[in-house]
Amino acid sequence: CVSDSFDIYRACREYWGDKLKDLIKGRIQDGKWGRLVVRPDSGDPTETVLAVVKILCEQFAEGVTTTRTGHKLLPDYIRVIQGDGVTHETIPQILDRLKAEGFAADNVVFGSGGALLQKLNRDTFKCAFKCSQIEFENGGSREVYKDPVTDPGKASKKGRLTLQRAEDFAGAAPEDE
Repeated sequence: CVSDSFDIYRACREYWGDKLKDLIKGRIQDGKWGRLVVRPDSGDPTETVLAVVKILCEQFAEGVTTTRTGHKLLPDYIRVIQGDGVTHETIPQILDRLKAEGFAADNVVFGSGGALLQKLNRDTFKCAFKCSQIEFENGGSREVYKDPVTDPGKASKKGRLTLQRAEDFAGAAPEDE
């Protein structure tokens, strides 16, 4: 679940680790198996992954185990996935930092984003298509947007958006046409 729309750390503490904790813990019981995978998607991946794993280990302390190598491992019902900023250089950096802080590598998995293929991706030009407004059956609506605490540069537009040609508007700058 992408959790950095506003404050990844607050989401881990107050939502995953508090308000929704019992639902998350209940994902594995009575022959059912499920896992919440928390996805930070902004900021320095080494720092963000470490901070998220630390918070989740604190919030779910009663289910944290120690591996045979002495590292802390989150309960089976919760893990972390990192996709943003993942390269062949950052994966070992993230894992080394987790190890140095006493956390197991099994706490995190990595997505294969554009950086593993080439350095051009949607962040190169700050271009991504995201939900910006929801409309309710009763006729109301609400703005939807992202403004991550770990990377203000990833803030998204909010509200109803339209795509229009600059040449259709008087006074458009030549570079906008």
